[in-house]
Amino acid sequence: MLLLRHDPELSERLPKSELRSARRMTIAAAFYCTDGVVVCADSSEEADLTKRDQGKIRGFVFEGESYVFTGAGHADLLEAAMEDIVDSRRHRRKLQSWEWKGELKKDAAQIFESYVKPCSGFRDQDRIPQMSLIASIQVDGSINVFHIRDTLVRKIKPLEHVSVGIGNLVASSLIDRHLKGANLTMEMTTRIGAYILERVKKTVSGCGGYTHFFQQGVDGTVKPGYATVWVPAMAGLDTSTTSLIYSALESDDGMFDKAIENLVQQLKNVRLQFRPEARMAQWKHIGLVESPTPLKPSTSQKSKRAR
Repeated sequence: MLLLRHDPELSERLPKSELRSARRMTIAAAFYCTDGVVVCADSSEEADLTKRDQGKIRGFVFEGESYVFTGAGHADLLEAAMEDIVDSRRHRRKLQSWEWKGELKKDAAQIFESYVKPCSGFRDQDRIPQMSLIASIQVDGSINVFHIRDTLVRKIKPLEHVSVGIGNLVASSLIDRHLKGANLTMEMTTRIGAYILERVKKTVSGCGGYTHFFQQGVDGTVKPGYATVWVPAMAGLDTSTTSLIYSALESDDGMFDKAIENLVQQLKNVRLQFRPEARMAQWKHIGLVESPTPLKPSTSQKSKRAR
């Protein structure tokens, strides 16, 4: 990895950075599932003491392959990196899944050379764009998740989920508690992932907005959506589980029995909120996934234009 050192003469010669200073004070994560991968992120973006809700996940489908990206850092750098990786894919031969790490290393080196290195001479470190990117790539019925930071590319092992951003430490501890070693479906993982992100948003300043997610199937399907409501029953379950552990250390059997009763009730509450009829109020699937290639108009569309 190239080291960024201050060069007084270089800083006078270099032009101002063309990347805006907006930072995605993001918590983003990707989780392996039995039938695919779930990628989720918050939607808060901050710049110049202002904030807005902004989707931070991009999904693409190309020739039977699918790509889902998210990340933390400077907004324009993330967008440029996602576009460059997809554009490079369009011009390269079809890759096997095991070849993707090497290709992403080339992409990361080019992105660093084009967008980060030219800013390395600035005295103000905040003007050096930063990026921590998650890339989930589906090829030939399998999905691999990669973490890209500067020129470093790390492949995430199955069931070893990844999170990035300002709330990463909180997210990692919650992921270890709820998902480490778990082998769940995308539907189940989406609910737990949304809960984890909500906990981070309530704890970490700079994370916020709604929770955006993509379900990426091993069959190539990519389904975007967002969580529309907070599920308090999950927080109650966490609290009652901790209380049960504490009461187990006490000598009072009555307190322990009470803690078990409370835990059972919280489990019932979670079950009620995640029944099929309740899920519709909690998750909303949206839109179609973008395609790197222009879609050809249908015959009916052509005829309408001709008219």
